[in-house]
Order: sequence, then structure tokens, then C-alpha cells
Amino acid sequence: MRFGGFDVGRSACTAFTRPRAMGDAQLLAWVLMPDHVHWLIQLEHEPLARVVARMKAAVSRELHEAGLVDGPVWARAFQDRAIRRDEDLRAAARYIVANPLRAGLRTSLGMGPERNGDSRASAPTRRVSPGSRV
Repeated sequence: MRFGGFDVGRSACTAFTRPRAMGDAQLLAWVLMPDHVHWLIQLEHEPLARVVARMKAAVSRELHEAGLVDGPVWARAFQDRAIRRDEDLRAAARYIVANPLRAGLRTSLGMGPERNGDSRASAPTRRVSPGSRV
């Protein structure tokens, strides 16, 4: 899947940031890249796989209902990494929001339509995922 078009990207971001898509998890930081997304998620009670599946389903449903895509949107698998210390959480959030800069898609770290950095990224956490690859 390519998230290159503005309408596709906007719809994807809208879908995965809705509270219904998150359940009881919190989306601390995210960036939508042209061919994948990075999510920094703070879990509460649900397992990570369930939260990611619900977020992916919300995006797929939104894009298909809007007629923006045909066929599968996501790869079946995703990559995750547990973060155990606040310092690591802040570093992961910085890494995520700087992805467009490192990829040469932006020239500064100012807020763009493809990302969000949440100040809650300094809160204690149990387990988070900095990435879900398409």
C-alpha cells in the first residue's frame, strides 16, 4: 500500500486516530510515511496485536468506503519493540516524528499533516510499539 496521495493519507490518519480505533490504548506519537506507519502506543489492558488489528481495520474500512483503494491495505504482520524506561520512550517519540526528515520528505521538524507528537510521550508506560510496517 502507498499512502502517497493526500486524500488517502488524510483518511488513514483520521481513521487510526479515532478513539474507537484505539480502544483503551493511547496513541502517543505517530507518523505516516509513503509506504508504512510508525505508531507509539501505550497499552492499558488489551494486547498489542488486538490494538494494531483494530487500527489497521479502521484504516482499511475508511479507505475502502471512501473508494480510495482496492484490495488489501496492510501487510498481515507488524514489527514491535517494548520500551521500558521514560528516556527510551522520549527517544522513540523523537525518532518517529523525525522519520520524514531522515527520509528526505521534509526539511524541518515542524508539524505536518502526516505526523503528531504527543506530550504524553513522557508518561510512564508498560509496553509500546514504535512501528507497524506495511
